[in-house]
Amino acid sequence: MQDLTTGKITAFSGGYARVNTINTHYLTLSLAKKYEGVVFSGTPVRVTGNMTLTADCQTSEKENATFQSLRDSLGGQ
Repeated sequence: MQDLTTGKITAFSGGYARVNTINTHYLTLSLAKKYEGVVFSGTPVRVTGNMTLTADCQTSEKENATFQSLRDSLGGQ
C-alpha cells in the first residue's frame, strides 16, 4: 500500500495494511519490490476511515472495447 502524497509504503500482514495518514491523501495498492518483473497499475483512492482496496486482475469490459477499437482501426481481427 502506498500513500501517494508522502510516498510512504506500508506492507501487508495477514491480508491487512495499517496506514497512518490523513483523509486528504490518496492510497494505491502496490507490489513488493521483489516482484519487479510484474507490472500492476493500481487506481488511486482517497483515504477514508476504514477502507478496503481490492486488486482486480481481470480484463475489464472497457479494456476489451479499447483493444477491439484498436484492432478495428488497424485492420486486425
